[in-house]
Amino acid sequence: MARSGPRVVVEDRILKVAVPPGSRVKGHETYTVQELVLTVHAVRYRRERWLTPDGKTIIAPQPAGTKGYFGPNPRRSVLKPYHPGQSTLPRLAALLPPVGMAIAKPEIQRRLTEGQKSFLTENRDVLRAGHTNFVLNAAAFDSRRSRALPATLIARLAEEPETIFADQTAWSAHRDRLGFTGLTTTTEPADRFAGHRFASRPDPVRIATAGAIRGSVHAHDFRRDAVVLSDDAGQFAVGRHTLCWVHVERLVHRLDTFTDLHRAAQQKVRQLTWDFYADLKLYQANPGKRRRPALRARFDRIVRRRTGFVTLDRLLARLHADKAALLMVLDRPETPLNTNGSANDIRCHVTRRKVSACTRSDPGRDGRDAFAGLDKTSARHAIAFWDDLGDRLNVPGHVLIPPLPEPRPLPRSAGLK
Repeated sequence: MARSGPRVVVEDRILKVAVPPGSRVKGHETYTVQELVLTVHAVRYRRERWLTPDGKTIIAPQPAGTKGYFGPNPRRSVLKPYHPGQSTLPRLAALLPPVGMAIAKPEIQRRLTEGQKSFLTENRDVLRAGHTNFVLNAAAFDSRRSRALPATLIARLAEEPETIFADQTAWSAHRDRLGFTGLTTTTEPADRFAGHRFASRPDPVRIATAGAIRGSVHAHDFRRDAVVLSDDAGQFAVGRHTLCWVHVERLVHRLDTFTDLHRAAQQKVRQLTWDFYADLKLYQANPGKRRRPALRARFDRIVRRRTGFVTLDRLLARLHADKAALLMVLDRPETPLNTNGSANDIRCHVTRRKVSACTRSDPGRDGRDAFAGLDKTSARHAIAFWDDLGDRLNVPGHVLIPPLPEPRPLPRSAGLK
């Protein structure tokens, strides 16, 4: 799909020049100059009011996309720089008034957080390939057991005869009727080596919903054999799982060393890890069954070694316990060896978080996740996120962008409906 380019009207201007008498016209030398004009266009709408014979008042509706005292373009103009553009609310509040927009900081905040339901729905549908149902089947219950959902809650779900729910509303009603919503979560010490001191006890509502979604994925036979790549964070421990080798080396690198023996052991394991990682990349480019036993044996020699550095030895033992996940690439060469791709996808939010900290509300968090997903999905389909926002917000003259979960033809002008 070709990337949709700018749609601008080219104005022709003839530039004259003083010439001596007797000169002859030899045509024109043509070149195009682009200029950017930022201006506010205010429209005073006069909405007709009618009084019907039965005493009711009918008022003409607002134009599509208009909300309150602002059209759709102001919202698009804050959503685009705020989410993909890594801007902040104070910067947006300082940007708009100089170009003539009379808008207060609280109103900008509302433009960012209100009316997100359609975007949240589309982003969820992208992740689920358009399927909206929730299914309780063997895959769903296996997911809940692996995520430590209490057996009493699993039994509540298993005892119910209803196993298929058409949409989020139906599933939420069923879940609430069983008493999941009133349950609370606590915080407990983490038992992993991912660097977190404390971890939250799994949220029953979230685990139950994630299991029902996984059940739907299996029921539709959609990416059933997919492999989940992560840095070993607990929320990603679902289905077939593989781990990031860059994070493995980082765990070794971040160990505190206090003696020359510690430092020597640390550097030796780091070098062995990087050398093994390089050979895994070579295998990934040219896989072969004959090389798998040798690579597995080499992995064992690295993680079973005893260095005399107790903390490092414990880390190596834990890596050995994750052997299947770390060597998933031997059976599935198409799986990445690191999470650099997904890390780059959220880099814009990490950068802004350093400036303005984290989101402070559920709508803010939901909007952050949804718009990040839609922005990256649009980019992968060569669709400008500016155009996607224009279509969803009913900006006049927008490019038509079909729902992202669906196959997309080339974008076309809204005037060609």
